[in-house]
Amino acid sequence: MSGATRGSGLLVCLVASVGLSLVYESLFLFHGLNAMDEGWPLYAARSVLEGAELYHEALWVFPPGHLLPALLGVWLAPPGLEVARFVYAFFAVAATAGIVLLAARLMAWPWVLLTGLLVAVAAPDSHIIHAVFGYRYIVFAIAALLCFDRYIATRRAAWLVAAGAWIGVGGVFRLGPVFAAGCGLGVAIMSLSAAPRDWLRDWGRLGLGVLATLGVSVLGLGLAFGFDTLWRETVIRPATMLADQSLPWPPASFPTRLDRAVIRDWFIALQFRLLLLLYVGALAWLALDWLRGLARRRPFEQPLLLAVAVWGAVYFLRSLTRSDVAHLDSVLPPAFLLLAWAVGRGVEWLWPGGSRGSARAVHCAVVAGVFFSWGWLMSTDLYFTEARRGVEPLASTEGRIRVGGRYQARLIDSTVEAMRSAPAGEAILDMSASPMLFVLSGRRGPGGLDVVMPGTFLVPEEESGFLARLEADPPPLVVWPLLPFDGIDEQVPERYAPRISDFVHGRYAREGPPRRWFVMRPNASAEQRERQREGSLRARRRFQEMSEEEMSRHRAREH
Repeated sequence: MSGATRGSGLLVCLVASVGLSLVYESLFLFHGLNAMDEGWPLYAARSVLEGAELYHEALWVFPPGHLLPALLGVWLAPPGLEVARFVYAFFAVAATAGIVLLAARLMAWPWVLLTGLLVAVAAPDSHIIHAVFGYRYIVFAIAALLCFDRYIATRRAAWLVAAGAWIGVGGVFRLGPVFAAGCGLGVAIMSLSAAPRDWLRDWGRLGLGVLATLGVSVLGLGLAFGFDTLWRETVIRPATMLADQSLPWPPASFPTRLDRAVIRDWFIALQFRLLLLLYVGALAWLALDWLRGLARRRPFEQPLLLAVAVWGAVYFLRSLTRSDVAHLDSVLPPAFLLLAWAVGRGVEWLWPGGSRGSARAVHCAVVAGVFFSWGWLMSTDLYFTEARRGVEPLASTEGRIRVGGRYQARLIDSTVEAMRSAPAGEAILDMSASPMLFVLSGRRGPGGLDVVMPGTFLVPEEESGFLARLEADPPPLVVWPLLPFDGIDEQVPERYAPRISDFVHGRYAREGPPRRWFVMRPNASAEQRERQREGSLRARRRFQEMSEEEMSRHRAREH
């Protein structure tokens, strides 16, 4: 296979990919809303700016760097949605440029272009729900891999230290991508030499860079907030939440009708299987090549590709613990690079000869075919129309943000209006795990563990402490979910927060008809509370008993 891409070929790939990424990111800046994922950092940022102490009153900030876009947004233009989205878009475009530069070190320009184009328009659904967060800040992992490439070429220790430093910087923003990149670099270092002494030396250089950035950050935060608190809030709580919210692979039943939505759901489920095969195949091929080199006493020729494959494979494992579209989307960039490399290998094996012009035509046809086929299967083209991204203006954002459908807009706006009707100094209990409602209404929760969902309470004492706050100062309003978390029957507040559920159902009654979530107010009669509770349970069961087709129609009405 032809080698690295440089010069005009690389420039064309960069301009095309980054240009497409800029256009694509601009489509989502003022469309879509995720009351949960997008609301977390904004609510925490507002709390910090109002004086709440990070990791004590302002929680759900795993690495603190993840708070930076929201802090900028809330500080510059509250409630902060637009500015934060511009920062996320910057990181997504930077990831596209970085993945092109990385791919250019491994393959010829047609496959570099394929990598860049796929990454530029990936994850349309996650863009709508703003759950990718600039592809989880993977640009730092890419920078570390590019530094490693320079180390391979020059064997200058400074490049390995720089690679470790980029891993450390990325760890301040998001742990998963840079941890995976560190695994990739650690394995690839072993492929550079057969001497364990050399491995230890290079691992030390890499670790020195990590300590110089992430180590300093951990030391500063630990001294400020307590090392036990930092460990609990950045490792234990998210790990517990992940375990309690795990989702299996979605079933990959072949679509029975030519419906874009059905085909897209099938293709999303299929990608989990295909990516697993891709990584197993690539790692097996690289391992065999490595072993053959050891047997013949020749150097391994693909250390950077090995680092990329291990990086992608370890990062892909993250999507296996919670197998929804948002976690699949976030692991796509390294997978696309490896896919483009595999496609290039296959094409050059099937088309080894021919004139330069005919080879270029075949390569361009394959790039276009793979790119447009993937886009059609994921319905990416549909998101270029405003109707798909949402046309309903949210009154609670002064109409600047538009969402999918009238139902969603009315639900958010009516809930925000009800929350604003509560006294400004009073705390509101939101059991729907939708901190965006706090952001849009300008109200606050009881403090600390405000976002109550599976995994919130690590021990029973945490729920008891939260309940004590509620009993000492009962909120004038409660937002209560109708549907179970993730649509799983067992994931209801009565299960993961039983004492708080008893507190609410014993004092509050629903206001208005049951919806995805609804407002509850105090001082209703016991008979009224029980009657409404039974009605909500019946409505919840109706949602749970919907067929797949009925649920699709219901989602269409909402969005």
